[in-house]
Amino acid sequence: MRSVSSFLWALTLSLAWASALWAQSDSGRQASGSDRPASEEHTPPAPAGGDQPAPQPASQSPLSGLNEASLGPNFASRSYLVSTLQASEGVDSNASGDLNHSGGNAFVGSTFLGGLFGLQRLWHRYQLAIDYRGEGALYSGHAFANAQMHIIDLDWRILWRTGLLQVRDSASYLPEGAFGEGVYGGVAGIGGLGNGVMGGTTVGGGLNFFGYGTFGALGIVPQVSNLSIIDLEQSLGRRSTATLAAGFNLVHFTQDNQGLLIDSRQVTAQAGYNYQLSPTNMLAAVYGFQEVHFPTIGGSSDTQVVLLLFGHQIAERMQLILGAGPQLTEFSFPGLEASSMLSTSARASLNYRFPKTAVSISYNRFNNPGSGFYAGARTDVAYLNVSRPIARQWEALADLGYSHNHPLLLGSGGTQADAYSYGYAGVRVTRTFTRSLNAFFFYQYNDLNFGSGFCATAGNCSHLSSRHVAGIGLTWRPGPIRLD
Repeated sequence: MRSVSSFLWALTLSLAWASALWAQSDSGRQASGSDRPASEEHTPPAPAGGDQPAPQPASQSPLSGLNEASLGPNFASRSYLVSTLQASEGVDSNASGDLNHSGGNAFVGSTFLGGLFGLQRLWHRYQLAIDYRGEGALYSGHAFANAQMHIIDLDWRILWRTGLLQVRDSASYLPEGAFGEGVYGGVAGIGGLGNGVMGGTTVGGGLNFFGYGTFGALGIVPQVSNLSIIDLEQSLGRRSTATLAAGFNLVHFTQDNQGLLIDSRQVTAQAGYNYQLSPTNMLAAVYGFQEVHFPTIGGSSDTQVVLLLFGHQIAERMQLILGAGPQLTEFSFPGLEASSMLSTSARASLNYRFPKTAVSISYNRFNNPGSGFYAGARTDVAYLNVSRPIARQWEALADLGYSHNHPLLLGSGGTQADAYSYGYAGVRVTRTFTRSLNAFFFYQYNDLNFGSGFCATAGNCSHLSSRHVAGIGLTWRPGPIRLD
């Protein structure tokens, strides 16, 4: 109960501050010229100041594709080099992620340093986007807790009149997983070109099935991950579009001193058909297959899923997606009898843009490799993001996420907890001084809570780890350098 009440308190605090999205002018993806398919656009970062190109219509991507449709206008196609530097000072209540820790008893000073360097190059039929984000956290008097994060994203697209072929790769070295990007990489972090090029979303509905994202970490436990995807969108007529995608994902924990975490390798394939009922309504059917192998313990799981989706989008104002379907999972582990399980996969999201406020809500239910804690997990994950300018030179962002995870097959390896939950709540308020310089305040709360049956080490069966981080900082973002 203490965990739940602490989390609810953090949600209330964040929503009270709420408003908010720091309008990321470096975000972007839009195709160029008349060969741009109607289903996909690529928006380069908008220049700081008056050199702002004319907006283009918002895009409506196929529901079965891996690219999120955009709300709001896109900008004309241009090529850019962008960069950002950021530094902040803060306090951390539980830098090492200790269990049985409610936060607030051992605050230590922390320094956060980060940078972003990105390239977007557009040709008549080709697009290339690359960005690198590096961030680090230094803790006074606690060298063991020092952490760093490195993410390299690549997105290469070939365009023709009726479709596109897209190759993307995201390689990362993370200390605490991708869900909320840990406390120092969450609201205090630096967004890439559209939050990276993996579909323009942190853990999108389509990318969840491909293994993108880990949900929670037991302290500072670095992990190396790489997700590679090739996907195709092809128009079949005025109203119908087909999509195909295949991907490979690996997760390796480099410093698992307690021997609890499980590496994974995942191969995924997906095919979809989309039909445009009207200018605002779309239906889609998706079939997906994933095979997850666990090299550190042996064994694997195979999942087949059929998903039916409905989408409703009103230009730059609203996008709604609803979908559900059955999924069949089969298991094969050493020492265990082969078995199978029938369950449900689901997806729902709502993006709504008011005159000043933007709200994004999403929910997903899916199978995934287990975030290292399980040899496969069934995860329910929900997000809430609210954004709004609160004055002429002030902007605010509230970002919340919660995941609940069950093992697909208890006893197959990893921790023996019957479930675990991980949530975060963050707020960031930004004050703009010049076109290139702004200051910000941030606060983030993280909560990791294991169910019964969990023991990190012999004699240590504490279930709860909570953490508060708060601070102030500066961001310097010089204007984009145009390449054309």
